[in-house]
Amino acid sequence: MMVPVGRLTVVRTFAKSELGPRHELVAIPGLIGPMLGPITGGLIVGYFHWRLIFFVNIPMASSACT
Repeated sequence: MMVPVGRLTVVRTFAKSELGPRHELVAIPGLIGPMLGPITGGLIVGYFHWRLIFFVNIPMASSACT
């Protein structure tokens, strides 16, 4: 759901000539995240304690807000 919301925000914010590069910046994290999330979770569970997964979201969420 976040990719369509991000695209709508880009369309309303930037001029038509700037939409191409801006759409890429919104779409790439939405496409890469679902690929890297299960792999990262599997590595954490495989090599560390499963409770460590709950600490992974804290750095990602704080960097997205700034």
